[in-house]
Amino acid sequence: MQNNHHDINDDDWACIEHLLPGRVGGQGGVGKNNRLFIDAIRYLAKTSVAWSDLPYFYGNLTA
Repeated sequence: MQNNHHDINDDDWACIEHLLPGRVGGQGGVGKNNRLFIDAIRYLAKTSVAWSDLPYFYGNLTA
């Protein structure tokens, strides 16, 4: 994945990682990549683009 200035840094990720649903050991399904999802949400919030216009490096998050 391409690292850009919208991505969450390691220290902030460590603070929230355990709070997210869909993690290994949690109830329900396991998220494919929670960090990538958070990075995509941050990108959307900072750029105001449509979900369908996310850059390719965020992958197919709807699958």
